Amino acid sequence: MELATEQRHRVARRIWDDVDVGALGEIATGAALRIAMATLLHTQLVVALVLNSLERFRYVAGGELCRKEGRRECSRE
Repeated sequence: MELATEQRHRVARRIWDDVDVGALGEIATGAALRIAMATLLHTQLVVALVLNSLERFRYVAGGELCRKEGRRECSRE
């Protein structure tokens, strides 16, 4: 039983010695940067959609107010 455990430890040490820790760091950093960029892009998209909806609401609400006041031509302001 102890021999099998020792063999597993030896194999694990050999595998760990072959691992390029720098490459693992680069992979992890690249993945973290991709996640951060995707999150930022998603946030920008949500903000743009909200602002667009608010602008459309303001334009429609402004038009309704303009019609209620009896003006024929309404500006987008």
